Amino acid sequence: MQRISLLSPMTAFVTLVVLVCCAVALAQSAPKASNYAEGLYAEFAAGTGGKVSFQITTLDRGPLTSIQGIPFSSLLSAPPYRLETSDHGTDLLDAHFAVPQNPSYNLHDMANSVDKFSSVGYPVLDGSYRRLNVTGTIGTDTHQWEALEFCWPGLAHCAVLDPVVVFLQSKVDNRLLLASQGWGPRMTPIGEDQGVHTPSGTCGLSSHHNWIGLTITWGAYSVNYKDIFGVTLVHKSLGEQQYGLSCTTSCYPAPFSRSDSSSAWGTLGWTTACARTGGATGKTGRTAREIAETKCTHEFVQQASVSVTIKGSGASISATWKLGGGVDANGGEYTDTCGYF
Repeated sequence: MQRISLLSPMTAFVTLVVLVCCAVALAQSAPKASNYAEGLYAEFAAGTGGKVSFQITTLDRGPLTSIQGIPFSSLLSAPPYRLETSDHGTDLLDAHFAVPQNPSYNLHDMANSVDKFSSVGYPVLDGSYRRLNVTGTIGTDTHQWEALEFCWPGLAHCAVLDPVVVFLQSKVDNRLLLASQGWGPRMTPIGEDQGVHTPSGTCGLSSHHNWIGLTITWGAYSVNYKDIFGVTLVHKSLGEQQYGLSCTTSCYPAPFSRSDSSSAWGTLGWTTACARTGGATGKTGRTAREIAETKCTHEFVQQASVSVTIKGSGASISATWKLGGGVDANGGEYTDTCGYF
């Protein structure tokens, strides 16, 4: 279960501005074969909150014609491990290195060559490549591998093929698109500056003494995972999630929660699955907890899976997830108390 920390309005605004600026900067760097990959990896690292760091060096470079007809698998040696994250909108969470059960996971592009780029509008004659050495670090865990950067300066397009970082290009593209759309939790106060006045004092929320309630809404959003040629392999539509509470005239919580369904599909060997918590609420005394969360998984060749169970009672309820595959999520949980302040 992913616990979601709420940002203050000012922090959320600053984060959005930074992300949008990064989106513009990355887009502007696309024609520059010398630094596009560096910007892509830096944006991925930013999405993890700095828990992942990368160092990029160039091993060789040249025109695409010089590697024409050679499968990517002959140009890159794919190690057994992958770098995976579980994603929640613009946040790339739980970054870790792991060896997948299916050795072909994230290697869907490797049998192709640069020749296929011409069929999607990027002529081999007009492009160039860089072979990169990538050093990735998570905590004390460091690995090295190789990747390929492709650029068409005249078409303002670049792309990076990385056999280790799962859907590197797509995750950055999804993150920047959601940031440009202003995605994030919407906090709507109830009775702002109108705490319930009683002989015992003024009733309000523990988190915001001058509010008598709060609604938190995570808007619906979609993500696409594509191959190096821009073909969509996985699509997910994450449903809207909403939860909150209001304090009664007796200063006890009245919690509420709504979890809209999600959907997903995969093609060319990719499978998907989705689940949601439904509207889960519980209260103990003056404290309440609400859970509204949905998750969709994706897997290659093997069947993706996801299920959730609500456990506990009262304000101690929790969601236990069983996940098979890469994860995208929406929503979360919220706990607060009505009291006299």
